[in-house]
Amino acid sequence: MKGENNLDAEIYLRRIIISKKVSQILSLLVIFMGFMVILGWFTGINILTGDIFNSPPSKFITAFLIMICGFLVLILNRNKNPLINQGVRILSVFILVMGLIFLMQYILGFSLPTDNLPFNSLYSFNLPGRSRFMSSFNFILYGIIIFLFALRKRIVIGQSLSILTGLIGLMGFTTYLYGLDPSKIPEVYTEMALYTSFTHLLLSSALLCLYPQEGLMKYFTREYTGNFLSRKVLPVGILSIIGLGFIILYGMNSQLFSSSFAMIIMVNASIFILVLLIMGAVEKLSELDLDRISYQHSLEESLEEQKTIQIELENIVIEKERAQQKLRKLLDEKEIIQSHLESSLREKETLIREIHHRVKNNLQIISSLLSLQRGYVEDEYSLDLLHEAQTRVKSMALVHEKLYRSEELSHINMQHYVDSLTRDLLATYNQQGVDLNLDLDEVQINIETAIPLGLIINELVSNSLKYAFKGVDDGKIDLSLKEYTEGYQLIVKDNGAGLPPALDLDNPKTLGLQLVQSLVGQLDGKLEVFNADGVSFKITFKELLYDSR
Repeated sequence: MKGENNLDAEIYLRRIIISKKVSQILSLLVIFMGFMVILGWFTGINILTGDIFNSPPSKFITAFLIMICGFLVLILNRNKNPLINQGVRILSVFILVMGLIFLMQYILGFSLPTDNLPFNSLYSFNLPGRSRFMSSFNFILYGIIIFLFALRKRIVIGQSLSILTGLIGLMGFTTYLYGLDPSKIPEVYTEMALYTSFTHLLLSSALLCLYPQEGLMKYFTREYTGNFLSRKVLPVGILSIIGLGFIILYGMNSQLFSSSFAMIIMVNASIFILVLLIMGAVEKLSELDLDRISYQHSLEESLEEQKTIQIELENIVIEKERAQQKLRKLLDEKEIIQSHLESSLREKETLIREIHHRVKNNLQIISSLLSLQRGYVEDEYSLDLLHEAQTRVKSMALVHEKLYRSEELSHINMQHYVDSLTRDLLATYNQQGVDLNLDLDEVQINIETAIPLGLIINELVSNSLKYAFKGVDDGKIDLSLKEYTEGYQLIVKDNGAGLPPALDLDNPKTLGLQLVQSLVGQLDGKLEVFNADGVSFKITFKELLYDSR
């Protein structure tokens, strides 16, 4: 149905476009006919003025005024400028005034000096140079029509007057079409030149086609049943009646029947034509009625399908509401569960923090015990052992302290941790002349990796502070921790005395280096030692990951 509506709309628009083009073509023909008559008067060529087929020539002033009317219709067809439309209205008033002057001359019986200007004709003794009576009347109508069309108001009135001008032109044209001699017709009101009557037909048709989508013409251009019948029936009726006139004139001229019987034939033939047209219209209406019934059945079936679909949609809506209720219930349950989980998580976080706090306190107690024990030991070797053990315990306690104070309980910020650890070691060993340079990425490492890594840093920095700078005034320790795609890299370097040449790195005898190697192995890392310009320890490792704790 939608496709048919689109097709009807396209046909309607195409019909509008064609109608306006026809109006333009007819306007050009009107201009051509007027120009031809004027040229005939100037050149003296009778065929151009319309002096043919027993027709008087078209008047010069008539041709001039009709040509102006053709130009005005053409301008209305192409122009939308208000200023130009104002000029069109002024000229339409001029046409109307000229028609009134000519008509008043016939009615009041007076003449003007311009009647026989610029040319005389063979009919000047009873047809002066002014336009003939019916042409003058048509010019009054043309002035009114063009003025209304320029205003785009009262289109129905303008089109109705256009039909009237066309009928007046048809009255004169059929005189010649039926072969009658206009010079033998005594009524001056019906006399009209052949070219003039034909030009009136063209001009009235151009005016009717000017606005096909408005006024009376919309009943011909639209795609409705009545419009279709008007397009089919009206032309057939007009042509049939004109054809019937030919038949009756032929019968009368051939003396086949009298004028009275011709009237009877005209009435009966008109009735016959009317019946045929009505029967044709009825047949078309019947076809349309059958189509309407078919469409109605289709519409009823569509309505039934629509009801079924509506019921299905209602069921779907009900199911949707039920699903939404279940979903809301699940969401409420989820919120309750989530609230319980968050509460449980907070409790566990609090518990873990408390555990870290207690582990740190216990390690600090161990460190304090080791410090107290050092007070009862006199030999240097034992004091060093207790001190080293104490720093190791502090490094582990520092990990738990950082975790206790951190928002993240599973990972530790190594930048902050290493900075705190090395400062504690500098203070512990009282090495004020040693310059400690830290180059640390801000990496987060889990507790499983942080504790052994912190012990390694503790051992290497402690060894440097204890042994590397004896007799050295400008000691320096460089410590860097970098994160790479494949893991981490720790470098601890000093510019001290370096390792003893006799030290076997694969099998060291000192507890500190043994502990470093053991912790590197725990990290699944790799240890490299460079004993030049001091000593440099390079350790590459990956974060230890555990599936469960």
